[in-house]
Amino acid sequence: MGVMRVGRFLVVEDDPDVARALQRIVRRHGQVVVVGTASEADALLADASSWSGMFLDVRLPDGSGLDVLRRARKAHPLTRAMVLTGVLEADAINVVHDLRGEYVVKPVATDRIERFSRQAASFSWRLENVAGTWAHRYGLSDAEENVLVRAAAGESRVAIADARGSSALTVKTQIAKILRLTRDESLQAAVARLLRELSGGS
Repeated sequence: MGVMRVGRFLVVEDDPDVARALQRIVRRHGQVVVVGTASEADALLADASSWSGMFLDVRLPDGSGLDVLRRARKAHPLTRAMVLTGVLEADAINVVHDLRGEYVVKPVATDRIERFSRQAASFSWRLENVAGTWAHRYGLSDAEENVLVRAAAGESRVAIADARGSSALTVKTQIAKILRLTRDESLQAAVARLLRELSGGS
């Protein structure tokens, strides 16, 4: 993972007026990529390239923004997500919550978008910085760094293996290597220490 010096945001919105309004606000915090379909979003989110945050409309011409977010979580467990919709739906709210996103009903106040973008850009920068520091400090490979970050996001070993397209045994081996290099007693201890460092603790 490279250190993200500025934010990078994805806007998935098929209404041109809404997309332009979001872009005007979000671009103050970094690069903004705008697409109007689920398939375009899936193509951009298919790998582990860094995103600070994503804004997703629920109803898209070729699918649901909820499904885009569900698929995106495999490669982007920590990326902040805001789901935008014109309809208040209890089931959708629960799905977004389970996918660690924010559910917002349009029209969305400018200050809410501004706050979300600012916080997302800051978190991405800090996470990339700390993860990169650990990789350099302990000699972690890119794969080991990714496993550690996914664990910090709360993913299980099975989920990590699935997201990385590897076996559970491979992930187990990578975790053992991480612990050997960092000298932490367990993966949970390593994650706790990483998150303390991220939050500015010792």
